[in-house]
Amino acid sequence: MHRSWILSAVAGLFTAVQAGAKYPRDASDSFQIYAFGDGIGGVPLVSTGNSTYVGNYTLLKDTEAAPVLFTTSSNGAWIGSPNTTESDLPTWSDLQFYVPAASSSSHIIGLVDAESSKTSGLRTTGFHFYGTFAYVAGASGLMEMLWFAVPSDTDGLYSLRWNTTADTTDGAIPITLKSSPPSNA
Repeated sequence: MHRSWILSAVAGLFTAVQAGAKYPRDASDSFQIYAFGDGIGGVPLVSTGNSTYVGNYTLLKDTEAAPVLFTTSSNGAWIGSPNTTESDLPTWSDLQFYVPAASSSSHIIGLVDAESSKTSGLRTTGFHFYGTFAYVAGASGLMEMLWFAVPSDTDGLYSLRWNTTADTTDGAIPITLKSSPPSNA
């Protein structure tokens, strides 16, 4: 009897933890994304309105560059807009975050206007969080976290990539994308 009570308690605790680990984000909640990996200590996701990077946006030396502030739509699309108080504001806003579709040979991650015809071959929905960890819901329902950072020509700035391996892209660093900033921020 005592053993079955302990097993029931442990099973109940596991169920509560498992159910609470993935939580839906209210569509009105805005969030930023931060990258963590070998030598990448929680730098923000930034964009020029199409290309996405992780690092300090000022290194891009582009008036269109800014950290991205996201909201979530009901279908799991992340809608990104510039998060800046600069007087010279970027001209882009309300763009959908994307990764390449499974059938695509591309590895580029970026932002795209959902109203354009340029969404073919792109996955613009299915983005979620497991706690604070970002993932894409795969076709089979599995969590896919195939995020990579590829060093750019500018030290401290990385191009954001999907499903890239070190054998196909020199210097590709597996990363984790999170909605929580580094603890030292």
